[in-house]
Amino acid sequence: MRTSLLTVVCLLCSVTYIQRVWAEGQVAVAEANLALRGRAGSNGTITEWGGVPFDIVVSQINDGETGWSPTTAFHGNGTLPSYAWISWDKPYRISRVVVHHASAGNLVKNFGVDTLRPGGDVRAEADWQPASDVKDNSQLVTTNVFAAPVVTAGIRIRSADQGLVLEELEAFGNTADGSPLDGIAHAPPLLRLRPFPAAHFVDVEVDLRAQETFARSATAQVTILRDGDEAALVETRIVTFSNVVERVRVDTSAMKPGRYRVQALMTIGGQPQPVIAEILEIPAQPEWMGNAVGLTDRVPEPWTPLRVDKRHKTISCWGRGYTFDAAVGFSQISILGQPFLAGPTRLTIQRNGRQTLATGGRWRIVAANGSKVAFVQESSADGVKVTAESWIEFDGLVWTKLTLSGPAVERVSLELPVRRDMAKLWCEPTWHLHPATGLAPTETMFLEPTEGAAQRGNFMRLGTDERGVQWCRESLKGWRLGDRSKAIGLIPRDSEYVMQFNFVNTPTDLARPLTIEYGWQALPVRPRPTGWRTPYWGGLQSRSDPPTLFNEPEVYMYTERWNGRWNYWNHWNADVFGADAPAGATIEALRQQFQDNWALRKEVMNLYCNVAATDGNTPEYRLYERDWTSETGKYLDYSAIKGRDQVVMASVCPAAASYRDFYVYYLDKSLRALQRGAHAPPMGALYFDVPMVWSCNNRAHGCDGVTPVLGVREYMKRIYTACKAISPSLYVTVHNSGMPWMATYAFADIMVEGEQFASAWEGRLHADATLPADYTRLLTPDILRAEFQSSLWGPQSMFLTEQWIWYARIKDWGREPHPPLEQSMRHISGLLLAHDILMWGNPAPDPWIQRALRRWGWDDRVEFLPYWRNAKHVRADTGGVTPVLISLFKRPAGLIAVVMNDSDREAFVQIELDLNALGLGDAGFYRACDVGHPPLKTPSYAFREGRVERVRVPARDYVMLQFIN
Repeated sequence: MRTSLLTVVCLLCSVTYIQRVWAEGQVAVAEANLALRGRAGSNGTITEWGGVPFDIVVSQINDGETGWSPTTAFHGNGTLPSYAWISWDKPYRISRVVVHHASAGNLVKNFGVDTLRPGGDVRAEADWQPASDVKDNSQLVTTNVFAAPVVTAGIRIRSADQGLVLEELEAFGNTADGSPLDGIAHAPPLLRLRPFPAAHFVDVEVDLRAQETFARSATAQVTILRDGDEAALVETRIVTFSNVVERVRVDTSAMKPGRYRVQALMTIGGQPQPVIAEILEIPAQPEWMGNAVGLTDRVPEPWTPLRVDKRHKTISCWGRGYTFDAAVGFSQISILGQPFLAGPTRLTIQRNGRQTLATGGRWRIVAANGSKVAFVQESSADGVKVTAESWIEFDGLVWTKLTLSGPAVERVSLELPVRRDMAKLWCEPTWHLHPATGLAPTETMFLEPTEGAAQRGNFMRLGTDERGVQWCRESLKGWRLGDRSKAIGLIPRDSEYVMQFNFVNTPTDLARPLTIEYGWQALPVRPRPTGWRTPYWGGLQSRSDPPTLFNEPEVYMYTERWNGRWNYWNHWNADVFGADAPAGATIEALRQQFQDNWALRKEVMNLYCNVAATDGNTPEYRLYERDWTSETGKYLDYSAIKGRDQVVMASVCPAAASYRDFYVYYLDKSLRALQRGAHAPPMGALYFDVPMVWSCNNRAHGCDGVTPVLGVREYMKRIYTACKAISPSLYVTVHNSGMPWMATYAFADIMVEGEQFASAWEGRLHADATLPADYTRLLTPDILRAEFQSSLWGPQSMFLTEQWIWYARIKDWGREPHPPLEQSMRHISGLLLAHDILMWGNPAPDPWIQRALRRWGWDDRVEFLPYWRNAKHVRADTGGVTPVLISLFKRPAGLIAVVMNDSDREAFVQIELDLNALGLGDAGFYRACDVGHPPLKTPSYAFREGRVERVRVPARDYVMLQFIN
């Protein structure tokens, strides 16, 4: 996921005036938003761009322009301080400061507020005094940060954790001496319409424009009439205003398409006010709404239909089988022919200090076909009724809605006991560096779950290199946590390794039933895709040979705005692409361009898509913004858009069914048009950026502060099905960057990892100058085995090195040799090759790997034998140097050994191969050549009696031995 420099933009609301009455009978004290009278600015450090300090231009806040926003970095790296301030030419009495978070809870948690002494310099640290600190506000949209009024000439917001990202700052108060504020006026009430055409309702807002003095005496009669008619279709009344702004929701499902007049007749203090009115447009249903593209009960390849064995209460899918004769969950999970669990799932209820295990386990199927089976498990424990309503789909995801009802309890725990020999590696995917990835903890460890996209304690995997289970959830709804730090546990025991989920750890009355939703998925979810070895992945001149040399395609990976827009597929919309678009001229020009690329260079485009954003400067987004956005209340300012050709990135949430309808309909239509003709490329790819999606609070499409795992799942599943219906060789790639959510990315052929390390590692370099700028202290074999290699998940893994952060500092980079950078690329190239991970790099992957592998033969006949699973095929003496990894690639009559030295010492390695065990006893190999260094096949080592002597492998480097016959 390449992200341009985070734009520091935020909008100040329209002028707000406040009249506050402190007590009945007292004189009202006038207060205003004094932020509108000040000057604003910020400073910080963009650490990703070489640690260069920056200042946002100090400007007049009340000039009608947008305001300010400070940031320390992309991706939440807060290694250096940042500030944002408002200052005035004289002191004011500030009663409250409201901070509007622009980070949707992902960055801002803690921050400090400082005040400025009169005549002070906003850039002078000594002129500021701490006023208050705000702790753990990650879930708040606004915060009143003062407990009592303060007199100050300025307000400064100071970052205190991962970097401060603000949208707006308001400072309410009056003059320091109590004299009247000038410029206070009572603006007339305002009527706003917030239509949700896909959800078939409109929110009608009546805004008193901050006249709080009159709120308690105001009423409003809201009426909707067809434009030009006098007969009211809808009438509703706002009897009291508890806030300055009151809202009523009106169902529009029965209204025919057309124009309607919405008006409000208000009374304030018993006095009628002038009628305020706005026009509401009800659109006709578009052709794409409710379409069935990508929706089918047929199971797509490579999966197989579900098989139900009612007698043994087992449901099987590709490679896995789940047995459900436990009280809740599973009694066993079989993965690739081996049992995974040490015992049945356990649900424990604690009441009055006594723990009781749920028993009963009545299991019944509710509905079933080849792609999905729904079932119910019912049990009880100490008077608590336990009902688990679940479904399983063909990719092996089991989703459960657990309902508990009955008396009060102190604790509810769910445990999955895993066999000790299956609990070797664990992975807790998040957008950060990975202390929580690698070897499974050998002592009990608890996790504190968090909300947001990078949730802790979510999508947690435990298993071996090739078998595992992954837990997932959308939110903590239903959990009752008195102690959040003990919510999720990894507990090694003598005979089992337990994944423990403490849904309740505080006294809770279940008289009102408690419902908790979660998912389990046995891994891998699918076999690796066919044909993935054939093309060069990366583009950007990633190969040095001409494309005709091996007659293989090259996938050009990064194609953001390939059609001039941002993730927008309706190429037939004249309002976006011009007058010729309805006739298909736009898509025809693209088709011709892509087919020329194929004919001339054997190049195919990996067309850039984006799961969390689309182009807001389009007719569809303008109409359905409120239905589709994941950031309710943060709507685009269309008055600031300058013309049809301006591209505007806007948020979307794939949980919105109408957005999925729109997106998949035009994706399918465009791809079919691009594939038309006898000269169409035989394969292609789609590249989905930001597929993890952030937390969504848009209830209009069913999200209520959740990370919409199931919504993204439906989106990706539908896209995958539609793409494979067009062409089985149309690859779906996702740039998940540290979040292998297999509930959603099962429907991908390739997962792109690695970018998450770039900014985070840069932050560590700022803190510790002794660390190397490359990845030799960042990526270890254990981390790669636990998270990045493909046999864990199913889709093929690709690693994006993103070393642009530090090599961009190198003078004359790209024009002169730079040995440290070249060595860094050899280190990462060899490490990834030893794990059979594709590499897409900045700079490009080591070209000698690609050249050698393709000359040798790089296709689906290649079998990978990794270092952790080839002990019967290869033995090595490394002279005590460790770790040295030896992975094998085998094909008929061919063998390559990758010897990766991931230590700081040079190694001389003796390798002994059992060719009979490899099935290559008759291959006739007589020497081994290092084809990983130029020139090819140099140096050469004698191969006698299955042995190669003293292969020199430099520190943090590799050799790639091709055995010659």
